[in-house]
Amino acid sequence: MDLPDSDKNEVIRATTLAPFVFISGNDAKIRDALRVLAPHIPISILSFDLLEIQGEPSEVAIHKCNEALKMTKGNVIIEDTALCLEALGGMPGPYIKWFIHSLDLDGLYKMLVGFNSFKATVISTVAVGLYNSDGKTEVLLFEARVDGQIVSPRGNLGDRNGWDPCFEPNNQSMTYSEMDPEARKLHCARQMALRKALLHLQTRK
Repeated sequence: MDLPDSDKNEVIRATTLAPFVFISGNDAKIRDALRVLAPHIPISILSFDLLEIQGEPSEVAIHKCNEALKMTKGNVIIEDTALCLEALGGMPGPYIKWFIHSLDLDGLYKMLVGFNSFKATVISTVAVGLYNSDGKTEVLLFEARVDGQIVSPRGNLGDRNGWDPCFEPNNQSMTYSEMDPEARKLHCARQMALRKALLHLQTRK
C-alpha cells in the first residue's frame, strides 16, 4: 500500500536529536525508514529520486548523500540497495532497479535457471550526511548484508514493484514479499543498516 502524501511530508515528532531528512522516491524505502527511525529521531520525508552514478555500492551512496547535503543544507539520510547475484559475478549490484525494469521478476528467475546458482546477497548501504553550522559536511556509512536465493516470485507485500517477491533469505521459507512487518524487521537488510545508523546517532557525542 502506497503511503499517503500527508505521511511522506509530515515531520515526525521524536526525541531531542537533531532533525534529519530521509530522501527517496521509493515508498518501500520510506516505510522501512519510518518504522526504524521515526520513533527515535525527528525525521521528515523528501520524496525525490537522486541521480545515481556508476560505482561500488559505497561510492553510489556517498555521491547521493553529498548531492542531498547540497540540496537540503541540512542533515540527511539516504539508503541504497544492491542485489548481487553469484551467477553473474556479483552483478547487477546497485543497478538492480534498471535490471528488473528491463527483465521483470519472472525473467530474473528464469534467467538464473540456466546457471548453476540461484545464490544472491542483498547489500544495504545507509549514508548519513551531517551538515554543520559552519557549512562543513560529514558522511557516515552503515552497511548490512543478507544472504539468500532468487526464487520464482511469491507474495504481495513489501516492494511489489522491486525484487522483494523473488528474494528468499537463507533458512527462511518466505520471500520478502511474503513477510509481515515483524518478520521483515528481522530479515530486511535495509532495516538492519538503518538500525546501525540510528544506534550511532543515539550514542554519538
